Amino acid sequence: MIVNSQRKCPICGYKLAKILHSINFVLPDDVRLPRYYDLVACCNCKFVYADTLASQNDYDAYYEYMSKYTEPGISSGGGETAWDKNRLLRVANDLGRYIDKQASVLDVGCANGGLLTILYERGYKNLTGLDKSIFCVNHIKNINGIRAIHGGLFDLEFKEEAFSNEKFDVVILSHVLEHVLDIQLAFDFLDKKLQQNGLLYIETPDASNYHEFPNVPFYYLDSEHINHFDLARLTLLLQSRGYNIEVFIQKAIEVSENSLYPAISVMGRKSEIAAEVKDEVNQLSEDIIISIIQHIKQSTHLQHFNIIDSLADSQEQLVVFGVGSYTSRLLGSSRLNECNIVAFIDNDTVKQGTTVMGIHVYSPEYLRKNDCSVLVCSALHADKMVKQIADMNIKRNIYFPILEGI
Repeated sequence: MIVNSQRKCPICGYKLAKILHSINFVLPDDVRLPRYYDLVACCNCKFVYADTLASQNDYDAYYEYMSKYTEPGISSGGGETAWDKNRLLRVANDLGRYIDKQASVLDVGCANGGLLTILYERGYKNLTGLDKSIFCVNHIKNINGIRAIHGGLFDLEFKEEAFSNEKFDVVILSHVLEHVLDIQLAFDFLDKKLQQNGLLYIETPDASNYHEFPNVPFYYLDSEHINHFDLARLTLLLQSRGYNIEVFIQKAIEVSENSLYPAISVMGRKSEIAAEVKDEVNQLSEDIIISIIQHIKQSTHLQHFNIIDSLADSQEQLVVFGVGSYTSRLLGSSRLNECNIVAFIDNDTVKQGTTVMGIHVYSPEYLRKNDCSVLVCSALHADKMVKQIADMNIKRNIYFPILEGI
């Protein structure tokens, strides 16, 4: 179906779009992000994005107070795990070929500063991290040699006044741009922060290869991941904003001990003149749409959770372990919301104390005092969660919707 999208295409500004899929979520009660959106493809440049009604302030508030990157040891971005450090080492290696150690570097959406730490250890001394989460900023401030600024792409003022007018030789957005509602406004910020002839490094998931890396149903569609890039669309975006592409890389990155994720990175050098991109738009293929439709078909075929249906019918008391994207999709698209859920538990302290559907989120210690069955809901870390329960020396019935869907 062709519609006038609520959110115009983030790359070319076109309003007409084709609906590819509609998806529902159940999110923590105090989160203002939408519980529903249409996934659409621009009828002009074929860019795929979430036609969300949320505002930029909604997303900024989410990343400031509910960021999933705040907790060292259980989140990505800090290099706390072997797989996350390997991912960051690859980025540092790529950057090291193009920037010298005297370069001033700004990492936007730096999470817990894992990439900046690696760069510092390699001799880069002029390093700044920018993040909306005060938890991440305070964590980085404990790391010697790295400056941390609280804020984001859309802040007009910063507490550190010198930063407001500061320009950098290198700006990094690693797995940030797929979360940004107003991409053009974000690039206005980047234009102000980059020196003329400065280098911009962007890494995002690679939507043209979603179907090659299957996981749980609709793994690549969640409430936060609202832009779906491939190499062609990312290149088009940078060129239209006046960047000359110097290098691009397609790769598979580690997102857990056993899972890989398709990604692309592009390095562009800022120039004075934006490229003429009309011809490039006309020549863009629909490979990205084909890949995402394949992912949707794979997911639709796999989304049969007999164990959830059984639990909904039996009304057995249930604790759901995991309050992430997988759970939010299951609650929105399966009978999980009909189950007799007495509590949610999660290792992320930011989520503990919140509520989902009016049901409280606790730490896993809740299991020591409550004899309930456990439904483990995690796309990437289910095995670790099961081991965690075993290490607590408690016996529970444990169910796995992840195994039913794969």
